[in-house]
Amino acid sequence: MQGLVPGPDMLIPEPKGHLSLTFSFVWTIVLSNVITVGVCLLFLNQLAKLTHIRGNVLVPLVLLLVYLGTFAEKNIFEDLYLVLIFGGLGWVMQRLNWPRPPLILGLVLGPLAENKLFLSTELYGLTWLFRPWVLVLLAISLAGIVYPVLFPRRRQEKLEEKDQQGLRERDSRVKEKPKGPGWDVAFDLVIIVTFICALWASRGFGFKAGLFPWVIGSVVLVLALIQLIRDYFYPATTTRGGIEGRVGAVSLIPGHVANRRTGTAFGWIMACFVAIWSLGFSVAAFAFTFTKLKIFDRETFALSFSMAACSWALVYGLFDLVLKLPFPAGWLFSLF
Repeated sequence: MQGLVPGPDMLIPEPKGHLSLTFSFVWTIVLSNVITVGVCLLFLNQLAKLTHIRGNVLVPLVLLLVYLGTFAEKNIFEDLYLVLIFGGLGWVMQRLNWPRPPLILGLVLGPLAENKLFLSTELYGLTWLFRPWVLVLLAISLAGIVYPVLFPRRRQEKLEEKDQQGLRERDSRVKEKPKGPGWDVAFDLVIIVTFICALWASRGFGFKAGLFPWVIGSVVLVLALIQLIRDYFYPATTTRGGIEGRVGAVSLIPGHVANRRTGTAFGWIMACFVAIWSLGFSVAAFAFTFTKLKIFDRETFALSFSMAACSWALVYGLFDLVLKLPFPAGWLFSLF
């Protein structure tokens, strides 16, 4: 917008560069953090009172904000489907004790990695793989993959077993996860099938278009096969981090209670989505909030109505009138 091109010129002093502008960015961030800390300290007691609000009162507003933020990113309603899909995937990964940060890093850095791989291969061919720093980074990456497999952390596993034993002694209802292949093996198979399909779909790509999916897909497929072998033959010693990796999740909550709470959470997530899909954002904000608080949570009429009105005012007043988000009409309204 200002005619500036990010790059080396941003670090060169004037008149040839824009170093002063770069420093202004840095000091703006510094000063904004100082101001933010001061404001937070002034209102710390008031902010701490938010922790005393019951969870069921916050759930409708939190769900609406999640869906609003998703739609506002690109103004595409189909992005809400992605939220549900990746939310379910994250829940499955959490239940099976798979780390989620690598998946997020892959989604964020994937386009950048593809672009740089293409440029490196286009400019240098395959010779860039033998540059010193590239070899160092490859060695570090391989060490990070191989070391946990060949040298498990015995001491940490013993501490985890001791912690789990203490939890089991506190509640006789807690049982160990039975040894043998389980849902983790099924999840490994899903990953393997997914990447096999991706490689098969890219079989007709040219070299430039297929380089990234072939490289990444082949590596991940090999690692997924190794993980499948570990989970199938050595389920009791497979660790991916955390106390749950040794013998399964240890919880003092009975299984039927946990399943009921999980089902309820999924139900409200889907109910909010269905309300938005059928009624539109503005009407759904009021209807969903009031229905959940008044009918299902049996809150007072004043609290339910005020929360519903605030949700509607937030969606309609701020996002619709002020920010002019192009909210789609609900399915029911589109019929007329």
